[in-house]
Amino acid sequence: MVFRMDNFNLSIVVLCSLLLTGGDIVGGRIYAANQIRSRNTTGSKSTIEVDGFTLDVTENSGAALILKNRQGFNYFSVGWHAPPGLYNGDLGTHFFVFWTWDRYGKTGCFNLDCPGFVVDKGATILPGSRLQLVSHPYGVKRTITLRVLKDKGMYNATGDWLIHGGLDYAKPHLIGSFPKSLLEKATEIQLSGFVSSLKSRRLVPMGSGVRPGNPQAASFRSCYLLDQNGQRIRSSQHFVPYMTDEKIYSLSPMSPVGAFSYGGPDMNGMLSE
Repeated sequence: MVFRMDNFNLSIVVLCSLLLTGGDIVGGRIYAANQIRSRNTTGSKSTIEVDGFTLDVTENSGAALILKNRQGFNYFSVGWHAPPGLYNGDLGTHFFVFWTWDRYGKTGCFNLDCPGFVVDKGATILPGSRLQLVSHPYGVKRTITLRVLKDKGMYNATGDWLIHGGLDYAKPHLIGSFPKSLLEKATEIQLSGFVSSLKSRRLVPMGSGVRPGNPQAASFRSCYLLDQNGQRIRSSQHFVPYMTDEKIYSLSPMSPVGAFSYGGPDMNGMLSE
């Protein structure tokens, strides 16, 4: 099944895709990710620190677990972000899901703005909902644990991608699912921080705004691939770091226990004239 949008919703998703990925922004496409490729990935799990900022309506900052095919046309993202322009000026941090089947051509959307993501009736975290508690660089670290698994059980398997989430190290519970028609198989996983700014000259903070190597830097922890039974596969040595501008935003290599830090610059960062 292909989900398509009318012209109005298409214009919204084009704008939002720029907010998510960095699109045509000052300084270009900006993200920092640890990524891994395989022939057929069945799932992944990660605990991500949740941060919050006061951003302009054209800015965005966030972190996500992304599954895609090798060509990058079909993919979906699950994570947190803070784009005021997507939430009617709300400056809070929000849980989000996003999908596209043709790299933002004529399909895809955030949250529940179009058919695609199916919410489970027992979900306690809804796509687009505000995350009330965020981390402080010198205080309590707030997290969201995300678990994505392709439904390949022995009985009545759907082949859909099941999305689970839990706040502050709570056990992840089912939030909903993406249909298997969106992504028959995933060949690449990215654990990514990202920023964008359509107009401002300010360097938007990524993560906590602190670069790796500092104890206050934001982090991804307990990062694993999952087999078809949902069991963890320790594959940290196979993750490869990639940064679009490591002089400003960077990340550490994945550690043997499946953790890395990322981010930068601080809240007062400005582009030089």
